[in-house]
Amino acid sequence: MTKESNPFLESLPPIRNINQVYESLLKDKVFEISDRQLPNEEKLHLLHKLKDVYLPTSRILDLEKRISLLIRTGYLERNPHDKREYELLFHEGILYNKGYKYSESLSLIGIPGVGKSKAIEKILSNYPQVIFHENPINRFQIPWLKIDCAHDSSLKTLCMNFFSEIDLLLGTNYLKDYGSKLFSTSAMVLNMKHLARLHAIGVLVIDEIQYLLSGRGVNYEQVMNFFVSLSNSVGVPILLVGTMKAKKVLQRDFRQARRSCGLGDMVWENFQPDDVEWKALVETLWNNQLLEEIPSLSEEILHVLYDETQGIVDILVKLISLTQMRALDLGFKKIDGHLIKKVSKEDLQIVKPMIKAIKSKNPKEIIKYEDLVPMNFERSTDQGRSSEAIKEKRVKSEKGGSLSKQAFYYLKDMGVKHHKIDILIENAIEEFAKDSVPDIVFKVLDLINSEEMDSKTTKHVNPGVIDKVLEMKKDKKSKDEIHNFLKDINFVKEISNG
Repeated sequence: MTKESNPFLESLPPIRNINQVYESLLKDKVFEISDRQLPNEEKLHLLHKLKDVYLPTSRILDLEKRISLLIRTGYLERNPHDKREYELLFHEGILYNKGYKYSESLSLIGIPGVGKSKAIEKILSNYPQVIFHENPINRFQIPWLKIDCAHDSSLKTLCMNFFSEIDLLLGTNYLKDYGSKLFSTSAMVLNMKHLARLHAIGVLVIDEIQYLLSGRGVNYEQVMNFFVSLSNSVGVPILLVGTMKAKKVLQRDFRQARRSCGLGDMVWENFQPDDVEWKALVETLWNNQLLEEIPSLSEEILHVLYDETQGIVDILVKLISLTQMRALDLGFKKIDGHLIKKVSKEDLQIVKPMIKAIKSKNPKEIIKYEDLVPMNFERSTDQGRSSEAIKEKRVKSEKGGSLSKQAFYYLKDMGVKHHKIDILIENAIEEFAKDSVPDIVFKVLDLINSEEMDSKTTKHVNPGVIDKVLEMKKDKKSKDEIHNFLKDINFVKEISNG
């Protein structure tokens, strides 16, 4: 990579090696020795510092490298001295059919509490957020901008958040000028793109993308399409961040955008008990105590801390902090495994069910909390009927207009009954790539026949039968009329639900 007199690149901090990055992010000590001599009442007010302890793990260092690449490669083709860039910026009538081959994208999803947002903030803090370029450029450069996805999945709200963040940085009035109700969504989008180009945004970080799942219809599609458009038409790299629930966004509607995800996708799950980095993190936090005695970190303490946190960093920090707080209140000189368990039981009651679900490794329990479901959870081959229950629940949660629902009601109208009907429909859609209702119905009937069960309800079907059923439904025939038609041609017989 060469800078070639590109002011946007030249203004960035120098590229650092892994040791320099590690040292810049590391903070393994937050208390002074003298702090341990303070009265307990004063020590309580220092415990909040524990959240500042930071140990850069390998995945954090990997993320730093990718963010550095995002920002720097994104500027390769956006040189303020480039005549075409100048004309695109200030002359709306001039259009270039220009695609930015270096405008990469990256997604980071993970279990809540594993440190995604904090890692991004720590990494980005090593870059200036605003740089002013004097004459002849006379422009503000924003190397990074971070906004949260709108709770309502609205593109208009996302644009307003964008304007507001830039106003906070530059003291401008973009929200007032471009974010009023007088502007349509399309007008806001155009203004957002213009500002992204004008202020040379290096990377746009969109956090909490799982909120897109709360949107309906065109709003949801607009936001996803906009991310792709912003990267392709303006050259701004995008970093999408969210919980495990966000994998639905990336795996379904973001497929087309993945062509530009040259830096890949990152998935952060909870640490495992035998992870070397987990032990190092626990050890670092354990050594930051304000009690009179700090016992060595035993295997028993390690086991208790993992058992009560299941490798979730945020819960670990809270538990060690709360345990110190309880020990100071009670006048204890040191903390032990028994006190840790007691504090966890009494002070972490809200997250206890989630921790219990992760610990159980039971799909039926984990599926209750979509933010916790591991990336490969539904593809697990050793979960037996429990994994089928996950698929069944997912199918039943589909919206009324989905292929799954339509196929289900067609089969129901045909008198087809099967104890795994939802799962068979899902298999027909996903495993056999069926994307039309008749195709799905045909495949489900074949699957039922192939099982050779006592309760099988169909024979291989002449396409004319399905056509007739579809025609009867179109004519608003009743379910009984459809059933009687199928019964008359000896297509179905009376069966039980089993």
